[in-house]
Amino acid sequence: MRKFLAAGVMLCCSTAMAALPGTGSFWDKSAEGYWWYAQEPQPPKKPEPKKEKPVIAQNKPDTRQSQKPDSAAASAPPVFSADWVEENLKVYRRVAWDKPTVENLRAYLYLQRFAMDRSEQFAYAGQMAVEGDPYLDEIARAPLGGSMNVNRASYINAEQSHLLKKLYDRVGIFFVFKSRCYICDEQAKILKTASNNFGITVKAVSIDEPEPGNTTAELFPDYIVNPGIISQMKIRALPSSFFLDAKTAEIKPLVQGFVTLSDLNRRAISAAQRYHWLPAKDFDYVRPFDDITSLASVLDSSSPLAQHLEDIKEETNPYGKDTNFVDPGVLVEAIQKAADAKIPADFIPRGY
Repeated sequence: MRKFLAAGVMLCCSTAMAALPGTGSFWDKSAEGYWWYAQEPQPPKKPEPKKEKPVIAQNKPDTRQSQKPDSAAASAPPVFSADWVEENLKVYRRVAWDKPTVENLRAYLYLQRFAMDRSEQFAYAGQMAVEGDPYLDEIARAPLGGSMNVNRASYINAEQSHLLKKLYDRVGIFFVFKSRCYICDEQAKILKTASNNFGITVKAVSIDEPEPGNTTAELFPDYIVNPGIISQMKIRALPSSFFLDAKTAEIKPLVQGFVTLSDLNRRAISAAQRYHWLPAKDFDYVRPFDDITSLASVLDSSSPLAQHLEDIKEETNPYGKDTNFVDPGVLVEAIQKAADAKIPADFIPRGY
């Protein structure tokens, strides 16, 4: 215990000696009045060097070359051109909507009126361009109109009957049916009508033995029974009808299922064209439209005309882009010459 007291006295004495005046202790700062909590000034710390963060390179597009001065002005369409009206008419409309002043509305309405007037001029010029040009005028393809179309349809039907009679002199039909097949009986009635009207030969083939009173068997009593025809002809639906070319003995599909008389005639004419059973000129009189003036076979990208036009094209079109543009007058003249060249020298218009 005495040792601890002696150590305390020595500590107090040393503290008092350190606090004497002139020693830089709180005795020299008695006027401050806060010696019991004042802290001794610390020497200034040297500023620590700032740690620079590593710079991560970013792949930013170089826009120095893409940004061209006045690029918007250079690409702006000419005032009152078609592109200018298309781009700015909606702008003037939005301006007038957001701020419906008289000036804003009048500006929009003037441009709208201009667009309508120009469209009217376009339509009128188009009418004058069509009239008298057989390659553009629809009257050249279907010369009749109004109530005369009814007479024209009757005339085409008469020509179709004439063509079918000529076709069925060469091509017949064999008809596959079965007993207890109502739709087979209905198809048999239509084929019987076609046989009476156009002289077509119909041979009926049953896949089973018809029951007594079977309608198809009564309409075509010379039928034959051949169950193997299902797999032989790959029949998937009944009734089924097939063409039989008498000259070549070839069998061609007509239809698997039921067809009306008009659809039967249409399919027969289409098959005759596909298989060249009749001369091409025989079909000119049954087409609903005369396609002698059609440009589809002339304006082909692989045609000599296309190659010729590419050779004489302009470097740029009037709007500054290379689009294989050809002068309008040159283009029209070239198309007319190519279209005239494809018409046979002995061509005679059919007259309806």
